[in-house]
Amino acid sequence: NLTGPFLMTRAVWPHMIERGHGRIVNIASTASHKGAENYAAYCTSKAGLLGLTRVTALEGARAGILANSISPSWVDTPMMAASMESQALIRSKSVCSLYEEAKNSNPQKRIISSREIAQQIVWLALDAPVAITGEDILMTGGATW
Repeated sequence: NLTGPFLMTRAVWPHMIERGHGRIVNIASTASHKGAENYAAYCTSKAGLLGLTRVTALEGARAGILANSISPSWVDTPMMAASMESQALIRSKSVCSLYEEAKNSNPQKRIISSREIAQQIVWLALDAPVAITGEDILMTGGATW
């Protein structure tokens, strides 16, 4: 969650500096903002990713490099399915009831799609939003906790 983005940023950085242009979009998580019981390593690594994004944005600002992150809540992925299965065992609940809890934590009463995350990444990679850097975009369906 943190090592990969750090190593990738370090690998592409010289090329972006040379071109005077670059876009970095990291995928953090709402867990980096509010925490999640039984997920200490995940929450910690995602919070570190927010720090990496901010530092990268500051260091790249004058060189035309933008860095932002996206923090979604529950996204319909294989990782979510695995998480629901492990939490069902830990919490002695059914997987279906945990999916319902996740849906109900979203004011839109749904799970976010990976397509929505991809669309946000594409938008951040465009040349249009050049003033948006160092930001973390929450994708929560309106949840503010």
